[in-house]
Parts: sequence; C-alpha cells; structure tokens
Amino acid sequence: SLLKWLNETEHRLSGLQDVEDDHKLQELLQELEEHREEFDALQQKRSNVCQYGATEEGEQSRVGQRWQEIESQFASYQQIQSHSSALAAQRKAASVYRPGFWPSLFPSNYIVEINKVLLAMADVELSLNAPELNSGIYEEFPVQEDSLKNVKDMLDKLGEQIAAIHERHPDVILGASGPEVIQIEDALSQLNAEWDRINRMYNDRKSCFDKAVEEWKQFHFDLLDVTQWVIEVQQLLDDGRAQDGALNLEKVQMHQQELEEGVRSHQSIFTALNRTGERIIQESPTTDESFLQEKLTDLNKHWEAISAEVSNRQKRLKGQSQQLGEYRK
Repeated sequence: SLLKWLNETEHRLSGLQDVEDDHKLQELLQELEEHREEFDALQQKRSNVCQYGATEEGEQSRVGQRWQEIESQFASYQQIQSHSSALAAQRKAASVYRPGFWPSLFPSNYIVEINKVLLAMADVELSLNAPELNSGIYEEFPVQEDSLKNVKDMLDKLGEQIAAIHERHPDVILGASGPEVIQIEDALSQLNAEWDRINRMYNDRKSCFDKAVEEWKQFHFDLLDVTQWVIEVQQLLDDGRAQDGALNLEKVQMHQQELEEGVRSHQSIFTALNRTGERIIQESPTTDESFLQEKLTDLNKHWEAISAEVSNRQKRLKGQSQQLGEYRK
C-alpha cells in the first residue's frame, strides 16, 4: 500500500548519511514522483481510500500526514548533510526535494545548453568571415548591411540565451558534483571568452563598415563639390579672355581675388579627396576602380591647369601694377 511505501521510504531516507548517498536520494525522489499520481488520486477520491486496507477517513488522514512528513524529510536533507563539508553541503542542496524541478537545472543538461550556444557562436563567426563581408570594404554596401543586420539579430538571440544560462547558474551549481562543478565553470569561462571575442569581431566589422560608408559618402560629396567648383572657375577664367584668347586684364582683376581664395579653400578638400580616392580605388572592384581612377586623373589635370592659370594671372596683374606705378612716377 501507499502507506507502507511511505514508511519504508522514511526508513531508507534516514539511512542516508554519507556524501556518496546522492545517487540513492535521487532514486527515492524518482519513486516519490512515481507515487504522486497515486497520492493525488487518493486525495481527490476519498471514497476509494478503502483500497489501502483501512477506514476511509482514518486511512486518508494517515496517508496525507505521512506524505507531508516524507516531503519535509526530503526538504531537510540538506541540513542533515551540512556538517559533512562546505562543498558537500552545496552538492546536497540539489537533493532537496522541489516539486516541478526543471530538467534545465540538471548539470548535464546545463552543460549541453552551454555547448549549443558555443556552436551557435561558431556559426556567427562563419557569418562574419563570409565573402560578402570580407571581399572589399567599399563593395556592395546593401549586401554588407543586410549581412551585419542578420549577425546582430543572431547575437541578440544568443545574448538572451546566455543571460538565461547565467541566471540559472547558482541553482545548477547546487545540484552539481565536484567534477561537474569544475566542468561547468570551465564551460562558462569558455562561453564568456567566446562571447566577448565574437562581440569584438562584430563591433570591429560594424565599425569598419560604418567608416567605409562615411568615407564613401564624403568622397562623393567632395568629388561633386570640387567638380562643380572647377566648372565655375573655368567659366570665370574664360570670362577673363577676349575672343582672340588674349587676357582682358580689367575682367581678370574683377575675379582674381575670388579665384585665389577659391584655390586656397579647396586645397585641403582636394588633398583629402585624392587620399580617400586612392584608398577606395585599392579596395574597389575592377570596373569601379577604372571609373574612379579616370575621374581623379581628369580632376587632377583640371586642378593643375587652374592653379597654374590663377598663379600666372596673379603675376600678370602684379607686373601691370608695377608698370603703372613707374609710369606715374
């Protein structure tokens, strides 16, 4: 009968005094769970309690009382074992009976979960090393952006799993043997190290992508600015010439200061444009490389011609001014 089993279980439980009796305690816990359905049915259907060989109310009362006593003895087992050693006390804490104890708190399942997350991190690393993120930093920005977003989503999900693993850590350690504690701590150390490393990899790659996008935008902004300035300067230079090509010094005088200031203000932009352009060309596909190289070469020719022309006009105006000064003397 259930009452007899409860009495036998109490006797067996009282004999658990050694640290090595954890396995026996787990067997008793399993038996307790197996008899729970029988106990619940007994509680719900008092009219059937007579099957245990006693009057309905008396048997029911004794079974319920003995069940509570046995559960209390399971719960107090940690205190009984606490004098063995500090580590033994921690290990025995897992043997405290807790109805509904989650499988995820078992040390073996916990270690398996850590290993699954480590495997998922390896998949993230493969994604970060994929060709679309490493063939060229200035290539296929939309593809790179989508790939990095997918990696970020993977990291966010892993972050939630890792947070849950750390949250369960104290409870799992209580139920772990000495070797399991060492194995768990080693696995967690590896998990934390890999998590830090994979996040650094992502942050470095994301930073590189953001920098490349910013440089690309700035390059094309400067390219457009300098190109537009060259067109406007060319119009001013043409305006200073007569139909026969000779300089109209009066008109040259009108625009000379503006041209000189324009050359000075665009010098730093032009230098940065060339520096960034060369870097982009080295990292660009062959088709883009040829196009950008041609644009920069053409722009350099215009810049040199404009700088030389503005400088020559400055000399012409100074010469004319000196002649005028000598004439007036």
